[in-house]
Amino acid sequence: MQDSRLFRFLQFALGQLQEYEGGFSDEEWKKLYALAVRQSLIGVFYAGIQRLPVDKRPPRQLLLRWSFQAETIKGMNALQNREASRLTALFAKEGRRTAVLKGQANARLYPDAFIRQPGDIDLWVDGGRESVEALLQKMNLLGAPSISKHHLELAKEGSEVPVEIHFKPAAGSRNPKSYRALMEFLEREILKSEMVPEGFYVPPLQFALVMQLSHIYQHFFGSGIGLRQLMDYSQLLRASTPEIRNEISPLLRSMGLHHIAAALMWVEQEVFGIADDMLLCTPDARRGRVLLREVMEGGNFGNYAEKYRHSVFVRWLKDRVHAVRHLSFDFKEVLWCEIRYWIATVKLIPKRIRVGKLGLGGR
Repeated sequence: MQDSRLFRFLQFALGQLQEYEGGFSDEEWKKLYALAVRQSLIGVFYAGIQRLPVDKRPPRQLLLRWSFQAETIKGMNALQNREASRLTALFAKEGRRTAVLKGQANARLYPDAFIRQPGDIDLWVDGGRESVEALLQKMNLLGAPSISKHHLELAKEGSEVPVEIHFKPAAGSRNPKSYRALMEFLEREILKSEMVPEGFYVPPLQFALVMQLSHIYQHFFGSGIGLRQLMDYSQLLRASTPEIRNEISPLLRSMGLHHIAAALMWVEQEVFGIADDMLLCTPDARRGRVLLREVMEGGNFGNYAEKYRHSVFVRWLKDRVHAVRHLSFDFKEVLWCEIRYWIATVKLIPKRIRVGKLGLGGR
């Protein structure tokens, strides 16, 4: 199946195209379903299927399976909204500000807020690591020990869905100078979060555009990133105003995000049909093709990447080769990634022993 046909159908499913010309054979529908699974796009594609004439829909058995999973996704979204609202109220009683990052905050921007396939809940809680960790311990909500530098795990008993409690708004760049500029911006903007009808706080679009661009970049250099996250970004761009985009654009270079932004803008046009006047910067086709190739090959968060069919050592070796291959994408960021990787690998050995995570890697 040609990517151009897939991308047009995705735009149709998101309501950006009024009609979808052409159709898919039974075999192509199976391939489209497999791709939807790999990229966590089951609910979005099903929204497109519902808009098709009956005679152009998938074979009955596949359609039934797709329908069942899409209904499950709707239920998951409703559950996550309830949990995000409940946790917001729970921390408010403790006098803490909160904000939902990505996930359900993004889902609100879709034509149908229940078609996006959710993962876990990312909830920012103010106070910094020590304060938030102490609070979770007091509330008996602290989960397994975490080696993350920006979030803690909520205890499984604390929610019906997996929850990450963020004491920092993002992981950020490995480059110290870019990291400081990024954190200064995000920590200021997240304080402007507002309550939405679903019952939780959502950061402003300025925050979301920068934070999620940084999130995409970190996963691009790490385990991988998928179409769902890039699709989320298309919804952020469509929801933003010229004033918001003009505010963000000049800041990208100081935050170390100018290369990934240019690559992503090319993908947003190629895959999601974003208009020129909605972009943050001039698209970079060379870097964009690199980004899109890895997204299509690796699936959601790189979970379907070829390296996972190998041993731990081979995966580690492929990660090092992967880093070298991306030197031309962003030399400074790759260099800092490797420096931080090796420092973290050595420093975290005692902590990894305590928490039982001895695998190679510091990301």
